[in-house]
Amino acid sequence: MGWGNGISIGWPNASAQSAPAQTGYFYILERCDGGVLPFGTTTQLVQLNNYSEGSYVQCLVFNTRVLLGTIAPDISPDNYEISGEAFNSCEI
Repeated sequence: MGWGNGISIGWPNASAQSAPAQTGYFYILERCDGGVLPFGTTTQLVQLNNYSEGSYVQCLVFNTRVLLGTIAPDISPDNYEISGEAFNSCEI
């Protein structure tokens, strides 16, 4: 009986322990510059572990932060790209 059966032996097998990243859309509730958004506006597809409800993140189109709401079930026709880290206010 040989060891060439493809079973890895060792510690840790980190790749087997990791779960796939969950992705989704967030509703965008408001713009920090006071601009108006259509009802139901969402973000593009993002990794959900990077952001959370109540976070302020940079919106690339408006060049201002926006407030994220709850997770949306689907992307809306009015959707905008967000990027960067999450903050707890509009303040820069």
